[in-house]
Amino acid sequence: MGKPLKGPGVGLAEVLRATEYVVPAIEIVDARLQDPRKIFDTVADNGAAAGIVVGGRPVGPLDVDLRWVGGIMYKNSEIEETGVAAGVLGHPALGAIAVQFV
Repeated sequence: MGKPLKGPGVGLAEVLRATEYVVPAIEIVDARLQDPRKIFDTVADNGAAAGIVVGGRPVGPLDVDLRWVGGIMYKNSEIEETGVAAGVLGHPALGAIAVQFV
C-alpha cells in the first residue's frame, strides 16, 4: 500500500488509489487440523498460512486490468490448475475490502 485506507466507505476506487504497486503472489497453505474448519475461520486467524511467495515486476494497479491477470500452477511440468484474478470476489483489490467484515 502506498497510502493508508480509512473507512467507512472504502470501495474499489479507494483501494486502487491507495495501492502503490502490485506483484504476483501465492499463499502456501498448511492446514494440519483434524476438525473441519470453515473458510472464515482460516481467513480470520491465518490458521492455515505457512508462507507466501512474492515475485515479479511491480506494476501500477491502474496500468493493467487486474481482473484479467492469469495464473498457471505447474507440478512436474504439467498444468495442475489455472485461474484469473477475477476469481477473487470479481476483482482482486476487493479482497482488501472484504477483510474489514471478517
